[in-house]
Amino acid sequence: MLRRALSTASIVAAVPIALAACSARSSLELASGVGGADLGTTTSSTASALGCTPEVVAEDPGGAYSLALDGDTVLWGSFDGRVHRRLDVDTSILANAGSPVVALGVDDTRLWYADGPVVISIPKNGGQPNSSVLGGTPIAIAPVDGNRFVLDYGDGIASGRVFRLGTEATPPDIITGLDAPAAIAVDGEYVYVTTNGYLSNGSLVSGAILRAPRAGGPVDVLAKDLHQPAGLVLDGDRAYFLERVDAEGTLHGGVRFIPKAGGAVQSVGSTDGVLPVDLAVDGNLAWVTTVDTSAGTTHAKLMKIALDGSSATSVAATDGVVYGVVRLHPDYVYWTVGWDAASTPADPASVRRICR
Repeated sequence: MLRRALSTASIVAAVPIALAACSARSSLELASGVGGADLGTTTSSTASALGCTPEVVAEDPGGAYSLALDGDTVLWGSFDGRVHRRLDVDTSILANAGSPVVALGVDDTRLWYADGPVVISIPKNGGQPNSSVLGGTPIAIAPVDGNRFVLDYGDGIASGRVFRLGTEATPPDIITGLDAPAAIAVDGEYVYVTTNGYLSNGSLVSGAILRAPRAGGPVDVLAKDLHQPAGLVLDGDRAYFLERVDAEGTLHGGVRFIPKAGGAVQSVGSTDGVLPVDLAVDGNLAWVTTVDTSAGTTHAKLMKIALDGSSATSVAATDGVVYGVVRLHPDYVYWTVGWDAASTPADPASVRRICR
């Protein structure tokens, strides 16, 4: 039987975006007690940890669910189906989608986002859109060297895939047979993906990190039998990722890495007691968004974990919301915030940042 899991966007029932429908094929039951508490204030531990406090970048109904940085420009997609752009203090709406914007990417000239099964591009500063109707459920877009590598969650068991959106009339598949994929990353040669299941030639590989040539070709299984693998960041010769839980499905996950060429999985740091959602890596630190529902309410936390395993610190925390995507700027850490749309918090910050 296929091992099925929630995607990043649907792990917590308090984030009712389009991917919440994926929970029907999930075996990870963490929704109990999650829901409509009001947004609390950020904890005072933030100031002592970094010497600065989180700033509100944006406020959107229902929160934000995708995020990209382009120099000093911040781009995000919101639950209400809008693509936003902020530079300095000026914020504008670049596009209106018909569904929550859960996939977003940017290249030298254009911004790419998903509106349901459609991948759309617009000039980075706004303008006429181009669209490609592709089917499935795109959850990540990685624009690289004139191509867009799209991670499609799929509409059924083992129906997920990675495909390349380039100049071909029919976008070629790079990896197929993915069940509950979570994240994608691309370097100069390969496309990498974390997935909770991979069906190849009738055989199931559970909890896998895969790679395949960008032009298509044999799929390498770099790691398997991982526990809810998610997130994926390439840094030097390493691929960093999350294990959300342990072998018993309890909250004893953490940050891991594996050599990009393959090898043994190494542990970096623990996220015991909380569910890690996403990560970003800067060479010395992993920044991890997490959520905790153990006390019957939702509690979100941003952690920084030293890559040498020497420390793990909470730098921001908020009650009643979920922290999602995290991205790095040379001076700041940015992350998205979401909540139950039926219970809007008093302070609806959808994107926050804190100094590094």
